[in-house]
Amino acid sequence: MSAAPAEEARQTLQDLLYSIAIGDAALLENLWCADGTMHFQFGQPPGLIIGRPAVVERFQKLFTELAARSSGPPYVRFKIEEFASLVLDARHAAAYATVTVDGRIGRRTLILRREPQAYRILHLHASNITPVGRGSDSG
Repeated sequence: MSAAPAEEARQTLQDLLYSIAIGDAALLENLWCADGTMHFQFGQPPGLIIGRPAVVERFQKLFTELAARSSGPPYVRFKIEEFASLVLDARHAAAYATVTVDGRIGRRTLILRREPQAYRILHLHASNITPVGRGSDSG
């Protein structure tokens, strides 16, 4: 029997973060639905990326950039600070996470679809906020 949906959703998020941290495009590709989409507010190109091939290509560019700045993996250090998930229907779930990303707060929202093997990422929205310990000047 498979794990509970919340455990599967968290594992999918952890696998995603791990694949990014070590720059593993093959692992990353396996996590996505064929028609998956992603929205990045940062990086080039910003905005909506449609389809698993385009998502993987975008991450491969990121992995190249990260490898050029670092001597080796992990290229990024993630820590899940908060996590919640919600079953949407028999095939879909949503996962919401606050993560620290090398000292910055980030949010990750995943829409997951049940496929024969496991949950796969149908959509990812990623955003990073302010550095940890640095708030805005407004109260």
